Amino acid sequence: MKYLRRNPSKIVPVWAILFLAVVLSSAIGTLVQSFALDAQESLLWSKPFVIVFSTEGRMSPTLVRHIRALQGIRFLYPLATSQVATPSLSGSSNRVILALPTRTIPRVARFAGWALIRGRFPTHPGVVVSAMISDALDARVGMPIGSAVNKGPLPGQEP
Repeated sequence: MKYLRRNPSKIVPVWAILFLAVVLSSAIGTLVQSFALDAQESLLWSKPFVIVFSTEGRMSPTLVRHIRALQGIRFLYPLATSQVATPSLSGSSNRVILALPTRTIPRVARFAGWALIRGRFPTHPGVVVSAMISDALDARVGMPIGSAVNKGPLPGQEP
């Protein structure tokens, strides 16, 4: 402290270094938190669900009866899953896509606590996407989406 009082011109660089250290530690903390939130978000979609996969492509009627008989099973629907990459601070993250029969989408959405932001639930083959995927694909209500129309890198990624 005495040194700084005797040399006031040295105070500015010391404060600048302290300021940069605080900014850098805040930036690192924010980045680490974003990785944690990204991981959490990629897992939380499935919280209300139990998904049973069949290596045969179809489940036997006996297995379906056993699953329906389990306590706590509210409904059982056939579905297919896939993934789509969406931009994130870590580059890109995979998000799960659920393919459900059209008539079941509103019920599954209510059960999972998902809210419809824009548009309507499809009454004929169509899709409902999360806001994150809609933004990543720059998709709007009524626009076609899929590999045939969404070519190239995701927005924010290098070509």
